[in-house]
Amino acid sequence: MVKAVVRTPLWTGETALPPRFWPIEVPAGALGNSEIMHLLPRQGVMVESDAAEACFGDPFALIPAAALEGLRGISRAPLRDMGDVITLQFEEDAVVFAKSGALFFCNAAGDFVTDLFDAPRSSAYEMLNLADAKALTNMIAQEIATADNDDFLPFATAA
Repeated sequence: MVKAVVRTPLWTGETALPPRFWPIEVPAGALGNSEIMHLLPRQGVMVESDAAEACFGDPFALIPAAALEGLRGISRAPLRDMGDVITLQFEEDAVVFAKSGALFFCNAAGDFVTDLFDAPRSSAYEMLNLADAKALTNMIAQEIATADNDDFLPFATAA
């Protein structure tokens, strides 16, 4: 159940947005998405691949969007209009299908005081660190390069 929809500015600094914070631009079709989408670098993306199963014992892996850079034309891109970031928060951590068809991680809603003083919440989802996720992405790139099907997508997408 959706507990909150939060809208925050992407950047409020007086200088230009530093490149390390630039959104990840995902071209249409790269993740099974029907149109270009922009993800924050730390946005969790669910992937499904033989490489994930070989490395982690599970074909599904949650990786930060930044690990996808360089795969299928995915890159960082400055936005002309900084706009807002819309964040969905649920009662519990969740992986949800976006309109684009890809699966994304959404944190459970929390509050600052609870997060400071309560024990850390357990989650059914654990995102790989950037180094492990990038290594997995490199293996996925090899899967794509050797796939017989041009439409091969090693990403968890809506059917």
